[in-house]
Amino acid sequence: MWKRGQKVRPPDRSFLDPTQYLPKFAKELVNEFLTSDNRQKWREIVNVVKKKKPFMASMLVYGVHQCCGSDKFRCCQMLLDLVRSDEVRTKIVNTPFGRRGYTPLHRACYNGSERMLKFMVCCGADVNVVSPEGETLLEVLRQGKEQQERESQYTLAKIINYSPRSQFYRLEMPNGNVNEYSSTLIDHQRKWVKPGHVYVHTPARKDDFIFVRERFRMCEKYIHDKQVFDQKAKSRPTNKRRLLLKPQAARILQVWWREKRGGRRQKRKKKKPLPPMTYEDFAAGQALSFPINADAARVLLWGLLKKGKMAEINRFKEQVQGRETVFHRLVEESEIKEYAMDDCPALLRI
Repeated sequence: MWKRGQKVRPPDRSFLDPTQYLPKFAKELVNEFLTSDNRQKWREIVNVVKKKKPFMASMLVYGVHQCCGSDKFRCCQMLLDLVRSDEVRTKIVNTPFGRRGYTPLHRACYNGSERMLKFMVCCGADVNVVSPEGETLLEVLRQGKEQQERESQYTLAKIINYSPRSQFYRLEMPNGNVNEYSSTLIDHQRKWVKPGHVYVHTPARKDDFIFVRERFRMCEKYIHDKQVFDQKAKSRPTNKRRLLLKPQAARILQVWWREKRGGRRQKRKKKKPLPPMTYEDFAAGQALSFPINADAARVLLWGLLKKGKMAEINRFKEQVQGRETVFHRLVEESEIKEYAMDDCPALLRI
């Protein structure tokens, strides 16, 4: 409660600082979620965000970096959806992490992931960012392309048998084939290799790199186009931005949609009710008015059948003849047809 003479402390915003210390268990939590997609781990991450722990922003920064490095698009989208503020989300996707000071865009470029690159830019990432060593996105993109080109010549195979005397490995390839390879074709310099597996040199797989090369080319084209677009936007005269409320924005969109569809939508005119027509009016000499209501037409027909004279029936046939009216359909009804066959068969020949 506020008291006179006491200073009010500002609210603690340390949980929004992406440079806060990240505990080891938070890293393990994010890694387990990304590798196994465990729902329990995801609930723990959500609880950290809800409770606004001091390492919340730094944990999200670490998670976004790991997603960009391993092309985990869905997991990255889930993590960034936890952030409501656009300003905080922009700060997260532009925060460097690691020894080399790479941002998430650098990692997405090195991996050659076009969808992660576009997603980071949509979240507010800067395409003109430069690492502490002076590496731009295009330079990192070329480094990742060269690295994947070298790795495309090697295949991870399972060791079945190894003979130290002959220096030959008996390996099972990913497609199921079992072949023998000399130890000179094995890459012994790799540090992170799955136990019981080795990387063997297979130059025949170099043709598969054409798809990887096309992926990197699309990333390079997107970065170049985005940089050109940003330069043109800076050269334009800056107008004062107008903040729109939801009803105003909805009204602008409605006007744009109507113009796109070819003019404003015309209001439908209400149909006037058809004037009633009775047998007494027709017998008094009034002419039939078309179109006529079906109920009024049925009443008029029954009046002609029960009270009508031959002159009135002939006048009715002259006015109806030569056009398709509701009377032609009503005459075909079973009840009227049976009555007319007995009392007035001339009415059936309209």
